[in-house]
Amino acid sequence: MSNRTYLCAIASAITVGAFIIGNNIAYAHHPSPAFGGDTGGPISTIAAATLPQGILSAGIDLQYIDIDQFSDEELIARAEADLDPHSADYVLIPSLGAAYGVTENFTVSLSLPYVLQDNFREVHHHDEVENQGAIKGFGDLSVLGQYRFFEDAAAQIEVALLFGIKLPTGNAHEKTPEGERLETEHQPGSGSWDPMVGATVTKRFGNTSIDASFLYTIATEGSQDTTLGDRFFYGLGVTYRPEAEIGEAAWDLILEVNGEHVDQTKVGGVVEQHGGGHIIYLSPGVRFNSPNAWAAYLSVGIAVLTDMNGAEPDANFRVLAGFSKAF
Repeated sequence: MSNRTYLCAIASAITVGAFIIGNNIAYAHHPSPAFGGDTGGPISTIAAATLPQGILSAGIDLQYIDIDQFSDEELIARAEADLDPHSADYVLIPSLGAAYGVTENFTVSLSLPYVLQDNFREVHHHDEVENQGAIKGFGDLSVLGQYRFFEDAAAQIEVALLFGIKLPTGNAHEKTPEGERLETEHQPGSGSWDPMVGATVTKRFGNTSIDASFLYTIATEGSQDTTLGDRFFYGLGVTYRPEAEIGEAAWDLILEVNGEHVDQTKVGGVVEQHGGGHIIYLSPGVRFNSPNAWAAYLSVGIAVLTDMNGAEPDANFRVLAGFSKAF
């Protein structure tokens, strides 16, 4: 494999990772950095490799989340049980991401998502379903630092710390067709400053790598006296790269298990009992690494466990696809 293909693998994975850092939709697994090495890397799980010093990577990502749709009758029934229900057809999140190698062991990534919830409906007064149409707008900008503090070339092990913050740059003022401001939990942006901390480890075995990571986001109070709830993301990924000639393109075959736990929302200090939950995806994927330092990837995550609180809609599957380029 050429140095440019190797660089492409790292840059693509890190840029993808920037995408997984950024929105506040409870059932939308938000973009978690994936950092590949010379055997490639996972897509949603964060790997420990960092960009070479002075290298910039940028790209665009598209995330589609298919969720359960409640009928009007189901929404009304849940409202009568005081479950505060809502429903949407799907969530679509295109994102811009970038990463830069500050030193050989320190990389900074950022992500700017645009969030779309189509055909959003909720119930007021227990007997009336209101269609709010499409809720859309830019989400919050997230910045993540990755410091690789341990690397053993002989044992092919790397370990890195993760730390960052989500900034209140997103749209938190979307309104209903009647002009009422939507609750913060349904807005593209949160209005809060949320610190993030985590860790990641990578172990390689020839053409195969195993990566494990977690990232914890501490939610603070944002718009409309709302605290959206802490988030815990974790992942385990296995990546296999078939042999490729030097100077030729390379493929990564990827299988991941990715989980997300979201605490319940607080409004005015009062816990909302019917939000948050836990979801686990089983995610096969593939990445194409060009010898010209660009890459394209696709991952399909099947929800194998959903444990949502109250009337929070379950996710069925999600699709991640995108393109990145190293400079």
